[in-house]
Amino acid sequence: MDLPGANQMKYVRRLMEAFPLLERIPDQSLIEEKNMAAAERIQATRGDDYLMVYSTAGKPFTLNLQKIKGASLKGFWYNPRTGEQTVIDAIANTGSKKFTSPTSNYGQDWVLVLFDAAKKYDVK
Repeated sequence: MDLPGANQMKYVRRLMEAFPLLERIPDQSLIEEKNMAAAERIQATRGDDYLMVYSTAGKPFTLNLQKIKGASLKGFWYNPRTGEQTVIDAIANTGSKKFTSPTSNYGQDWVLVLFDAAKKYDVK
């Protein structure tokens, strides 16, 4: 129980519980890159007005936007190892956009969180 991953699960839980769970669905169509190696996989999920993309090694990826509600999106990079957030500038919810995490490499996993700028989601 003293392994780092066991202690880090509290941060992942906070993130998952900060957004509506019952509307959340997996949606790999958000991600343009396909067939990543298992150690570099990228997984996506979304609700009506938010999305989360998990990158196991912090690899850059391109998102197909407009799958969630909102003309403008706010968001942040979430560090599942520490619970820290790195806010990103608001973006228009149109077209495709490439995202690059704050760090990358083995053991540098990140979650990109984007949501309708009109909403007041908070991860505590």
